[in-house]
Formats: sequence, structure tokens, C-alpha cells
Amino acid sequence: MIIISQADITNIRTEAIVSPTNGLFINNKGASYSIVKAAGKEVENEIKEYKAKHSSLKEGDFYKTSGGKLIRNAVKTIYHAVINMTPNGNASVYSINSSMNKILNAAVESKLKSITFTGLGTGCCCLDKKIIATNMMDNAKKYCGLLTINIVDLDKQTIEAFNESLYKD
Repeated sequence: MIIISQADITNIRTEAIVSPTNGLFINNKGASYSIVKAAGKEVENEIKEYKAKHSSLKEGDFYKTSGGKLIRNAVKTIYHAVINMTPNGNASVYSINSSMNKILNAAVESKLKSITFTGLGTGCCCLDKKIIATNMMDNAKKYCGLLTINIVDLDKQTIEAFNESLYKD
């Protein structure tokens, strides 16, 4: 099942959240900032520990932390999708597709029942909302029988692009 809604990702009841991030582990703006801030110090510390062991990641990779304070919404895991290399760097459709597929595979392997994404790359990276929605929906449709996939965003145009993409075909 795929559910699309205009909402704050930190208020969604789900087992996992996907946070867009960069290869330098800097979460100082956009959805990644909001998610890490809402999750609290525990997640901030987990990110610092992970960074100490892994100096950087490549675009298309991901790492995971606990849900921290977001456990109040049943969030057990935050998957951090590396969609660009620096906070102001460009993201690509390739890196988003790669991260999303790896994360969805990990979620299925972990036997999660639900996962929630934002419009990856549509905020701070300014990628075309319709292109991202089409690509993310193509990926999500491959997994929709295996877990519930929520797509949420605060931006109305992003949600409209996802709704158009869902009902295309």
C-alpha cells in the first residue's frame, strides 16, 4: 500500500523514517534537520559515532540510527539516505533511486511493516518535483505489497506531483 499525504514527517505513525542527508553527515537544513532535531540528542550522538567510524559515504548509500524520541510515533529506525555529498551539493535522480532501493530492501529484510519518505531532493536540492515523484513512485510500487509506504511532505506541490504519479498508468 502507498499512502500520500501533506504532513510533517516527524508526526507520522510509522516504523521507519527516511531522512535525506549528505555524505558529510551534516543535517543542518530541510527535512534532515527537522527529523534529527525531533529525534533528539540520542540520534545526534549515533550520527556522531557513525561518522567517527566512517569518514564519509557515497551518494546512493544510507546509514541507520534508532528513532530516538520519535519512538513516541512508533519510529524504531531512521534511515539516512545520502542523496548528495555536501550540504549545498547537487543531488541526482540516480543517488535518490539508489538510496531508496537499498533502504526499501533493508526495510523488507528487517520485516518492517511501514516506512515513510519525504520528496527526496525536492527541498534544499531543488530537484524537479515531478521527475522525483515519478522515480520514487516507480520504486515504491515494486515494494507496495511488502510494506506500507508513506510519502509525506509539507509542500503542497510536491504532494500533488506524487498523487499525479501514483495515478498515472
